Amino acid sequence: STEGRHYLVGLAAISTFGTLLFNGNPLMRFDGYYVLSDLLGIPNLYHRGIAAVRESAMRMAFGIRPQFARSGTSGSRLLWAYGIACLVWRCIVLTGIVWSTYWIARATGMVLIVALLTVGLAAMGTRLVRTLGEVYLRRPAGLLRCAMLVSVACVGVALMWWCVPAPRTGACPCVVAALPQSQIRARTAGWVDRILVQDGQFVRAGQPLLCLSNTTLEFRRAELESRLQEQLCAARIAVSQGDSAAAQVAWQQAAATQTRLDDTLQRLRDLTLVAPMDGQIVADRLEQRLGAWLPAGDLVALIDPLDRKEVLISVDTTQLPVDAPTSGDPIAVAIGPHGRCTARLTQIDASANTTPVSPALLVPYGGALPVRKISADMPRSTSVDAPDNKAAEWELITPQVTMRATAEGPAAGRWRVGQRGAAYLRSEPMMLGPWMYGRLLSWAQRWLQNHPS
Repeated sequence: STEGRHYLVGLAAISTFGTLLFNGNPLMRFDGYYVLSDLLGIPNLYHRGIAAVRESAMRMAFGIRPQFARSGTSGSRLLWAYGIACLVWRCIVLTGIVWSTYWIARATGMVLIVALLTVGLAAMGTRLVRTLGEVYLRRPAGLLRCAMLVSVACVGVALMWWCVPAPRTGACPCVVAALPQSQIRARTAGWVDRILVQDGQFVRAGQPLLCLSNTTLEFRRAELESRLQEQLCAARIAVSQGDSAAAQVAWQQAAATQTRLDDTLQRLRDLTLVAPMDGQIVADRLEQRLGAWLPAGDLVALIDPLDRKEVLISVDTTQLPVDAPTSGDPIAVAIGPHGRCTARLTQIDASANTTPVSPALLVPYGGALPVRKISADMPRSTSVDAPDNKAAEWELITPQVTMRATAEGPAAGRWRVGQRGAAYLRSEPMMLGPWMYGRLLSWAQRWLQNHPS
């Protein structure tokens, strides 16, 4: 068939080019190696290159001058460069073998890798002992020089391990969200009569924002007030006539009516929406709501406080360190060009899920989290932070853990609701040593979980 022919042609092309590249590699003893040896005019190129690197290392470590460097020709530098290239290629091949063995054989591959590393370390140890013996016979003072160099290297590694900060990796996407108490929702349904503020305006706590009207509640209040007066009159008449039973019933009915009247009056007071805190109004197309019906619970606007912000963080489970922060721990948050700010975790989800925490973090809206469209027959979830229900149309490809953090201070005051940024699960940079240890321990734990046997 046509597909079979295309497959065979591709296989033949890959095999041909692979063979050419493999044979043309001058770092292995194939055609490319002998061509390079003839071009340089240096026979036995591989052994002489490795010997040049070994003698250079002997000079640096033990102060023994290499014999090839006495001539001062460029051939010595070529041999040294070729020897270094051969050693690098050997390390690459060994790494590839180890990686392939792990992915092909898994648990058995780990045993083979450990055995291979043990044999390699034993061979290196034997060669090191033999080299030290040769140095002792040729130049005993070289051992002292080597010991001093090793001591300096150990001190340098220790300083780097405990004093050099680790790179800022594992940044988690985050977005500035409104505090739960800063959301302005209609507690009673009604028609929007007046809008007293506009988007971006600074308001004080308790300042009126919108005025609604509800004629049904007005009629109900009048009805309850009239009924309450009738029941109170009936109770007084029963008392004057000495009918205690009728008076008791009338007083109970009046108390129930008073309770319903108080509830109605409270709902009427709720028709005036007020600011819950100081801050700036964040509302999209607020003026278009004038004259519209506002259902109960509908989000009208947000209050953006000047000195306190909430941050929604979406964390991939693979980025969680072994000593992951808990509720109340500080973390570092960077929003836009305002630099890093310390925030404190307030809530951490118990498990990962595929429900987006905010549409601003999704790729279709300029975020970093890849998503896929939810089909029509799949159940949809809603998000408090997405009143237009944009997030309900998508689901995350990789399950994420949602964290909430609160930041305070002048730096947080420059943030605006909806701004994206990055969160780091540590407020201060970790030192390189503990960071490497934590990464290794996290990898080992994941490997043990994936291979329980």
